[in-house]
Amino acid sequence: MFGLLDDCSNTGAYPDCNYIYFRFCSRRIGGSKVYYTEQINETMIKDFEKLTYTELRPLLYKAGGDLPIIAFGAFSYPAQPIGLILGEVAKDGCMHIYTIFVKPKYRRLGVATTLIKDLKQAAVSNKCHSISCGFIDDNPYHEIFNNLLQKCGWERPGETVMLLYKMDMESLLEEESPLFAEMELPAGLTVSSWQELSKQEFEKIKKGKGIWYPELTSPFLEEERVDCFNSVFLRDENREIIGWTITHRLDPETMLYRNIFVKDEYRSMGYAMLLMGNAIWRQYDRGIYKLMFCVHVKNKNMNRIVSRFMKPFNYTVKKKLQFNQVLSE
Repeated sequence: MFGLLDDCSNTGAYPDCNYIYFRFCSRRIGGSKVYYTEQINETMIKDFEKLTYTELRPLLYKAGGDLPIIAFGAFSYPAQPIGLILGEVAKDGCMHIYTIFVKPKYRRLGVATTLIKDLKQAAVSNKCHSISCGFIDDNPYHEIFNNLLQKCGWERPGETVMLLYKMDMESLLEEESPLFAEMELPAGLTVSSWQELSKQEFEKIKKGKGIWYPELTSPFLEEERVDCFNSVFLRDENREIIGWTITHRLDPETMLYRNIFVKDEYRSMGYAMLLMGNAIWRQYDRGIYKLMFCVHVKNKNMNRIVSRFMKPFNYTVKKKLQFNQVLSE
């Protein structure tokens, strides 16, 4: 499986697009039809959900509707799903590829190349200026995918855009680990989970986007994937929201720390560490022992905080590489 882990932070319609629907594209080998591709609509999604990761299925379920999620499927004859590519027309005018998969029996037949070309054509038709994808540097299909992108004319090598910190807490002993040291809240501060905030408070936070917090740190990115118990908000003495840690449940064993933010005037006080500790305590108490931080390489402050937090533990750091291709009309 070719797995492309993206930050999925660009959900939302690209304002100048009229989304184009594509029908069939068939391929022959030795005069016989081997497979054909077609853009996936709502009636076809169920047949393709097993061809992508569990955490990406919420995006696949949106394909074929009004939202800018676009997916193409490859079919063998007679109409059996054998491949999938899933992408999104983002607000920045770029088509982001989230995942591509081809069943082993049908690899080396040009299926993946065809799917990429189909999505590229959809990107051009929807007025995108570029197309991009990303994957982890230790992906077992790293070289295969590099060769595939080179064949399709993509820019290489890929640029490191994210650092992924991973840790498993299952073997940690509470009495020996600083992770489990009690982290007391300063006087007047309180922590509330996502599910404890009111609709009015959420609306107030949304109105602050671009004013007291940048869009990339919004707690509402991929809102449908938020873990409502593990995602927490920090309140000041007046019960105003001053920061948050947002987590997504990747699978039954793993929590992704998607977003950590604290207002400028509080950043030197260690509140980001406090929020992270509170969220980690919550997942540990629920028997969820694996965690992952996904941090943009340009966010040096957050990388410093995460590195400091993870330092006492046995953890790994992996790179997410991004590849791009500029599109022309």
